[in-house]
Amino acid sequence: MSALVVLYLVLERRPEKVLIDGPLAMPAEPASETAEDASGVRFTPDFAVDGPTTLVVELERDAVAGFVGVGVALVHRSSGDVRQLALGTEWMPGAEGASRGSLRASARIDRVEGGTWLARLEPAWEPARAPLPARETGAEVPAAPSATIRIRQERRSPVHFWVAAGLIALPALVQIGRRLWYTRRHGGGDDR
Repeated sequence: MSALVVLYLVLERRPEKVLIDGPLAMPAEPASETAEDASGVRFTPDFAVDGPTTLVVELERDAVAGFVGVGVALVHRSSGDVRQLALGTEWMPGAEGASRGSLRASARIDRVEGGTWLARLEPAWEPARAPLPARETGAEVPAAPSATIRIRQERRSPVHFWVAAGLIALPALVQIGRRLWYTRRHGGGDDR
């Protein structure tokens, strides 16, 4: 059992393959200021995914109060398969260093087939406490926050399966061992 745990810990530390890692260009205006038909869509360069795997999409943003989100559509170049998700973070500074919300968000996409993919990104942001659009009140529109998008490929390892199988089988193996020990100690005969 301890050999399985050691093997699991060694293999768990293998590096993951980062497919996309870079800044996410935010629109100049918040979502409440943007016209409905305005498109802030951006596309990543093509990236290669190895075999059936799990992809992790992560959004990380700076500590500017408000909401930052991105709609992500992963598109397979050959088959046209589309996987969609949305990530969002909201962060508000509080009194005396306390804050609410998160600066990071992530999501996993399972059973992604191998091949060439690209990501369609539609970022949006909204400043904290904006009851009316700035164009109606004459207020200055705050600067767009900065954010980073990262897409990485998780490895699939049979070690996870074998560790789980070992843990599930452990009680049965202990019972078998105890039974063998008992029969050896008491002569294996019938106790009548």
